[in-house]
Amino acid sequence: PLLPEFARRYPSVTIDLHLDDRFADLVEDRVDVAIRNGRLDDRNMIARQLAPMQLIVCGSPKYFAHHPKPETPDDLSQHRCINFRLAETGRIFPWEFESEGNRFNRSVTGGLIVNDAEAACLAALRGMGLAQIASYQAVPHINAGRLIPVLIDYIARRRGHYICYLDRRHLPGRIRVFVDFVCSRIRARDLLLRP
Repeated sequence: PLLPEFARRYPSVTIDLHLDDRFADLVEDRVDVAIRNGRLDDRNMIARQLAPMQLIVCGSPKYFAHHPKPETPDDLSQHRCINFRLAETGRIFPWEFESEGNRFNRSVTGGLIVNDAEAACLAALRGMGLAQIASYQAVPHINAGRLIPVLIDYIARRRGHYICYLDRRHLPGRIRVFVDFVCSRIRARDLLLRP
């Protein structure tokens, strides 16, 4: 959604947008800027946090019409959970939780595994089960009443959305204006579930 405004303001900058869940190597893949989420370990790049990210367990009103709301992560064993398969490893992503400052994971089961975050969100919206969804996707649906958040006291909060680029002493102008533009627009948005 930000690209039309950026293109109008900077018409001489060519945007070559590549959408992929694979973790791109900025040098090898000749990528100027990447937007990543999660926890970042690569020390060879600059990573500016655009926004914190919560992982929120949600279900639709349709799902909860037939299932009780879980009160603890252990209750998830009694629910149909929508799993997410990581593109880079092929493994199922364990659901992350936090309680009293401690982070822990739970493997969940269900009848659906997807490899796309939007597909997990859409499946939850259609009542196919519970999904753990990033706050930037979940919050608009929660605010509209299409999704109901559960396990609020266990929301994982140690991840974030980052704009990443290589550490360069003389950063090309096209990269600098894009990074500054995206940072100024994203930080202005409310991407978190407020208790």
